Amino acid sequence: MFNDEDKIVKILYNPLSYTHLSHLPEAFLPVNSYNMMLLNEWLYINKNLPDFDETQRDWYVCCEVLLKNWMKMSSVAHLTGGYLLREDLRGYTPLVLTDPLLSMFISLPLKTRVILPEARYSPHDTLRCGAAFILRQFTLLPFAFRQRFLLIFPFEMELINLDCSPDPDNFNLINMAINYANNISR
Repeated sequence: MFNDEDKIVKILYNPLSYTHLSHLPEAFLPVNSYNMMLLNEWLYINKNLPDFDETQRDWYVCCEVLLKNWMKMSSVAHLTGGYLLREDLRGYTPLVLTDPLLSMFISLPLKTRVILPEARYSPHDTLRCGAAFILRQFTLLPFAFRQRFLLIFPFEMELINLDCSPDPDNFNLINMAINYANNISR
């Protein structure tokens, strides 16, 4: 059914591989080979991770780019959130300059169709904004994956309520962020 079955199985059945450490109890830290299976089981039970509903069709084609870059989604969310909040980040110039990748990315001339709620944003909101933006673009992403997507980010992080819908310009922003995030690891 899928081209990337191994990736999908890893996302579904090994959530520890991408879960932000703030979701784990301190008693289980540091993570090592002895407690990995136990921690995966703990995540299933305590985060109520559902099984994948295979009756959903046509979701994979729309969400393939997200699944193929799952392990980079924290960086992608930071970059997309930074781009959407670039006007608010101008007051934090020293902080933005310490992140040269973000500084380069927010200077790109990209179009987006997003309406941000009125608020004062700080550089720490880039993840919140980016994660919300990404989820709003992948509306066909099954619930099992949506819930696991949130494990990538810090435990008590609340998403920003964005007014945006799937749009070619918005997907272009995500694709550019993926390209930049992939260049980090080189």
